[in-house]
Amino acid sequence: MTKNRETSKTAKRMSRSTGKPAGGGSETNRNDPFRPWTPKQRDLCFVLTFETRRDLVKVVELDGVETFQGSKAEKSWCLSANQTYANLDLDTCLVERVSCQPIGSPGSIVTTCPSVDVYFGNELLESSVRNAPCGGCPLYRGTSEDTTVHEWTLTPLEFDECKKFGNVTAENLAKHGAAIGRDGSTVTLPPFFAQMANEHLTKGVSQTERVSPTQVRTYSREIFDEKLKNNFLEAVSDVRYRFCNANEITVELKINPTCDLKNVNLDETVSVVVRARVWCEDKML
Repeated sequence: MTKNRETSKTAKRMSRSTGKPAGGGSETNRNDPFRPWTPKQRDLCFVLTFETRRDLVKVVELDGVETFQGSKAEKSWCLSANQTYANLDLDTCLVERVSCQPIGSPGSIVTTCPSVDVYFGNELLESSVRNAPCGGCPLYRGTSEDTTVHEWTLTPLEFDECKKFGNVTAENLAKHGAAIGRDGSTVTLPPFFAQMANEHLTKGVSQTERVSPTQVRTYSREIFDEKLKNNFLEAVSDVRYRFCNANEITVELKINPTCDLKNVNLDETVSVVVRARVWCEDKML
């Protein structure tokens, strides 16, 4: 779904959740690293403005006629600073759909079919279409409709897995709260961790190695260290890379560099309306 500008997909920044195992009030349960992720569908909308002068490069031809070639410019919107979205936990989001709509005069640079790259935090969203000459996702001219620049490819099963593992990170896995047996030969897991282990993490464990019905929370240290823990980390990794940080959304507007433009109004500003449908939780206030 995304590509990181700074690191590979496997090294994506983890969630802010680093809480302690659940055991009491609502705040404790909220910080439980193994609680299910319970998102709601949200619609985010904002407008970015671009100056034509910054999107073009002047070219002086031999006959002295000035023409301009396409370039690119980048603008960001900080949603976390906007009161409209202040109650949303934007650190951990699934991005369902993003659309953009360019707005400008009939002779402006928006009529050149510009393209966009959209970043959530440092994550470049995968473009829905890629047929613009300069790359990215083209914003089609001559239409009042938004252009869909990204749509997720999650299956219902993958979405369910994100809900189950969305709050679990490699960091808080170290705080799983498991109890080591006195002789060090067994590991007893917290209830919710044990439930996930039995439901999801036994694919690499034979039937005879799994826990019995009377010991649903206790594993041998060998099975836990060599199999269950690795399976769990793999499951978490499969889920975590799908999440984005929506606190800041950046749009890079690109004008086809092969277009030669004449008589263009350099002092004009154009706008790009950005609409994003995401899944995220409410903040715990």
